[in-house]
Amino acid sequence: MATAADVLYRAPETFSRSLFGRPSSGSYRAAVAQVIREVKARHKLSNERVAELVGCSEQTIANAETDRAENNLNPVTLLNIAYAFGEEAIEPVRALYLCAPTEEVTAETRLNRIEREVNALRKEIDA
Repeated sequence: MATAADVLYRAPETFSRSLFGRPSSGSYRAAVAQVIREVKARHKLSNERVAELVGCSEQTIANAETDRAENNLNPVTLLNIAYAFGEEAIEPVRALYLCAPTEEVTAETRLNRIEREVNALRKEIDA
């Protein structure tokens, strides 16, 4: 049986992840900002024109490009970017969810993984 690691695309990791290896809000904002900058540069578009094509306000595009904590892009707007410019336009965001962080396979990491699985099974049995 194929595992997620065998099936899913592994893009090179560009953005930092949280302590536990998951995408963070900061990495999402940085990826979205990169998407906006690349779309504008590749297609030689202004914030106003990108906003028209995507169906949002010019301020939304400007905010998303700044990569500040209060500027989270609506997921529907991100999907509209993919619709307007192609799926590859949102590759920086896709890389956040299509690849799991890899841990070096050593005897210690294998033992840690086995211990986590055993502990989870014990909790399941006790419940």
